[in-house]
Amino acid sequence: MDSDHEQGPSRKKIAKERHEKQKLISVQKKYKHVRLTPSKFQAVFDDLSGSSSDETNVGIDTDASSEHLETETTDEDFDSDESEESEVETATSARRGTGARARDRRTTRTPAPTDFDDGWCSDNTAPFVDNFTGTPGLTVPVPSTVLGFIQLFLTQKLLKYIAYETNLYASQSQGVDKLIKVRSLMQYLLNRFKRIYIPNKKLSLDEGTMPWRGRLSFKTYNPNKPDTYGIRLYMLAEATSGYIYDFEIYLGVRKTTIDTVMALIEPLKDKGYHLYMDNYYNSVRLSEALLQVGLYTCGTLRLLRGAPKSLQMQAKGKVPVDKTLFKRKDNTFIILWKDKRIFSLITNCHNTETQQVQRRKR
Repeated sequence: MDSDHEQGPSRKKIAKERHEKQKLISVQKKYKHVRLTPSKFQAVFDDLSGSSSDETNVGIDTDASSEHLETETTDEDFDSDESEESEVETATSARRGTGARARDRRTTRTPAPTDFDDGWCSDNTAPFVDNFTGTPGLTVPVPSTVLGFIQLFLTQKLLKYIAYETNLYASQSQGVDKLIKVRSLMQYLLNRFKRIYIPNKKLSLDEGTMPWRGRLSFKTYNPNKPDTYGIRLYMLAEATSGYIYDFEIYLGVRKTTIDTVMALIEPLKDKGYHLYMDNYYNSVRLSEALLQVGLYTCGTLRLLRGAPKSLQMQAKGKVPVDKTLFKRKDNTFIILWKDKRIFSLITNCHNTETQQVQRRKR
């Protein structure tokens, strides 16, 4: 009598587990082509439990459970063996391409053609260039002596500040800024550079090295430079006169080239300036970003920095001497020219037409 009483609950438990397993298999079969998140799957499973009162009658209310479907796939899936087996079988049959459905997919679903050059064309029409709206020249009366020019920058206020900082130096402690000792002086000079003179339309961006062999955490080394050890500066200058409008000191901190250039040209946006740079700075992405803020660019380019693939392949082949190749995208030209070797440049203020210029002797 006791053994029958003990077997009764165990049989009910086995029947309940079997019933739960049947419901799980039914959900997986009905939704085997739809990914369900764990929360949605539980909701569908609960709806199934509420709609079936008999253990042997397993069904799903499509209208009640359809609202739990997710159209986006997730990384989580069913945790049962049946679901994994069904997905493996589906993936295998899709790879093999068996059956009429696979043959239909092969004959009807063809990849859409892609543009190999991504918008680049061979149109040699001159680009649209805005008028130059800057007002170059001195903003103060022209001094009559050489000393007067020097005093435009080395003012009495600056000299008093140098004396104050010199007296304070012994007691001043190091801060986070590596240029804390000279930051105020440097910022004062930069402000004077920008107030005293407004540069002409053509600007130049390049780096320079200030010789220094002392102990300094951001000292750089370049064996190809006349001064192998020194402090590197990024300088924005007027191209014709070399007047330095702004500069930034390299401190060894990771900073992108685009961020550096954008910080230097900030006061000159939307004025139609032309900025000339070498391939250390130039890229298609930078040229497009500067054009968005009203600056036109020109200079040599490393083809891997955004040039179309077709132009890169042509550069690797044989190009006749004095041959010009180019691609255009909107207002931007990328031009190849063969002399002793292939030169590549990017511009959005010129086209491919050339003119003779006199080479400057150094």
